[in-house]
Amino acid sequence: MPEVFLLALRNVTEAWGVARIGREAKLNRENLYAMPSEHGDPVLSSLYAILDALGIRLSISRRQAA
Repeated sequence: MPEVFLLALRNVTEAWGVARIGREAKLNRENLYAMPSEHGDPVLSSLYAILDALGIRLSISRRQAA
């Protein structure tokens, strides 16, 4: 499932403009293209930088006990 999320993130990044997102996330274009791909190895700080540049917040919460 993480692959699907990363590919979706890549599609959104390309739709918004790789140069623009790279500038706002302070990441170079090469890393920006490679990170959200099937074979990319995303660093959490880079992932958060891209999400922040897109105006998206990612949160983690504890699931409810059954």
